[in-house]
Amino acid sequence: MNALIRALEAKLSAQRRLESLLSREEARAAGRDHHARRRELCPLFIIIFFFIIHLLYLHLH
Repeated sequence: MNALIRALEAKLSAQRRLESLLSREEARAAGRDHHARRRELCPLFIIIFFFIIHLLYLHLH
């Protein structure tokens, strides 16, 4: 009986370890997705920034 309980406890702890690894991996993947989205939008912000500077230049001269 004790051996069965120990086997179940070992299986449960292994399952918990696997779940924590998976949740960490999912969080890492979500973080990478977030940064990928940021990199996609970066050229747009650069264009907008230079457009605003161009308008300021035209306005001041």
